[in-house]
Amino acid sequence: MTGLGLAVMVVGLILTRSLPKQDPNLEIREKSLKILRNTLHERDPFARSAAAKAMGDSNDPVVLPWLAVSSKDTDATVRLFSIEAAANFGSQTAVRFIEPALVDPDASVRMTAVRVLNGLKSEAPPSLLTKALKDEDPAVQLLGLGTAIGILGMDSYPDALKIFEQALKNENPEARLMAATGLGKTGDVRALPLLTNAIEDPDATVRSYAAQALTDLGTVHAIPVLSKALSDPDAGVRSQAALALGAYRTSDVLSLLQQAAQDRDPFVRLSAAVSLTRQHDPRSLELLKDALADPDYGIRSAAARSLGEISPSEDLDFGKKATPLLVPLLKDPSSRVRSATARALGLLGKPDDLAALTEGLNDNEGSVRCYAAGAILRILHKQPQRGEPHRNASQQNLTALPIHPS
Repeated sequence: MTGLGLAVMVVGLILTRSLPKQDPNLEIREKSLKILRNTLHERDPFARSAAAKAMGDSNDPVVLPWLAVSSKDTDATVRLFSIEAAANFGSQTAVRFIEPALVDPDASVRMTAVRVLNGLKSEAPPSLLTKALKDEDPAVQLLGLGTAIGILGMDSYPDALKIFEQALKNENPEARLMAATGLGKTGDVRALPLLTNAIEDPDATVRSYAAQALTDLGTVHAIPVLSKALSDPDAGVRSQAALALGAYRTSDVLSLLQQAAQDRDPFVRLSAAVSLTRQHDPRSLELLKDALADPDYGIRSAAARSLGEISPSEDLDFGKKATPLLVPLLKDPSSRVRSATARALGLLGKPDDLAALTEGLNDNEGSVRCYAAGAILRILHKQPQRGEPHRNASQQNLTALPIHPS
């Protein structure tokens, strides 16, 4: 080799070693982002809704311009999922999405905006609360009133309980269930008597919403009411009551949940299992394991979803126990189960699950690909990044690409 050739080789080695190491997960991150971006172009609103949800799951700010586009989608469901997703990026981002949503032509989108507004608590702008209270739809008004009371206090709206009481007497069950929901959002124990009556409503859906509202109310005085609801003839009401009781850690509640875990309905047993997990009951994981193996795909998907929604902070060892149960379900014959499993793994956030989730990016169902992408981005977003210059350049390239590829 000539002296010049040797010199070129040495310089090449030096340059190679001096280059920053590229993040080994960069390629999978780019693929995940492209899946979410491109899915927004699909005709199927179900796929676009999955992309919106997954973007919220990701916690990756690079998706925000795309989320802004999906919040203006022609399909109302896509728009409302986009608003919910925006809430994961902080109160300022949420407000930017809530404001236009409060004048959306679809009432369900406006109700979603009020629910997200409720989550902002003291950071909710008073002008947006006023807009919700003036909505043309009575259901949005009731939800807005409950939200406003939860933030500003019952004394700011002295006639509120009378308004809710009248709504609970409305012939339309939709009005009654929204009244129950609004009462829960108040967070005021003075709403308890009205919710106690609502949980005796002749309509099972209203009773179920009342049980959920008692959860939101957050008072131990709700325990006897929820205990009675565990004997309701409707499984949906019993299931919601079992979930609501999980918020209270007392010996009496533990006994009630253990009884509910023997309920004849599998969804009630699943709800009891989720609540028992929050009670740190050692039997809960076995109950959830049974649900994950249930022949009904609805039970399996609900069980997978529940495992993701149980915060690992409630049990530091929970993620280690849950993920081995979930990973096999990424190959479940039902796409709903695979989707729920991918989301759950992302929420649990274990880096060891990246390999399994990466396989999900090649799933034959678009919604599964989206949820796997969101899960991967969420896990990677929590990790310290290597090769930051490469990552930032890639992010700029992805952001610059149009939402609708040519």
